[in-house]
Amino acid sequence: MLEFAELKQNAMLLTSKLTRSNSQYMGCMGFFSALLPSAGSLNDSMIIEMIATSFDMDFEANLFFYLRACSNNTLVKPHEFTEFKNQALRGIYILVLSRYSSPMSAYVNKNFIELLQRDLGINSLTDLSDEVFHSSLTALSQYCSCLYENRNKDPMTTDLNNRLGPMIQGDIEAARNSRVITATSWYGDYCGMLCSLWTINKP
Repeated sequence: MLEFAELKQNAMLLTSKLTRSNSQYMGCMGFFSALLPSAGSLNDSMIIEMIATSFDMDFEANLFFYLRACSNNTLVKPHEFTEFKNQALRGIYILVLSRYSSPMSAYVNKNFIELLQRDLGINSLTDLSDEVFHSSLTALSQYCSCLYENRNKDPMTTDLNNRLGPMIQGDIEAARNSRVITATSWYGDYCGMLCSLWTINKP
């Protein structure tokens, strides 16, 4: 599993890598438009890149205070915050990969899927342990709740929130439910979801 700094760097280069890969692919498959990569993959790569970039912007401070508010321990240590960002970034990779699970979608977007898997250091989502899978999606859920709270703070948060869409929390839960949740993981997931819902619905 990649360290946060390396995963973030890869994520920030994802769109350019995908564009270059698609250009080569379309040169070979130009007469078979039905088999061309979907526009959705480009948007998904931009979402991943924007989340990675947000960790170098003012939004990072808002995310830190949000995490501290959700934590039982108000003193969030630097390494804990770094791990949270790593989990959230890994979570968006997991969510995006789960969207390309059908045979046709996987075939058409093969280049994109391989880029995502390479960044995560896996061959498929089944290579991830249940703990990594669920903790990453929980962190992503919390990230998205914080983003929603700050959606009107600057153009980046507005654009990213719009790209993720109003159903992002439902999408995350659908991805989470695609894997059987073990008894020991229920509590952490439950607390993370409650915190996210509380943040969205509080006055």
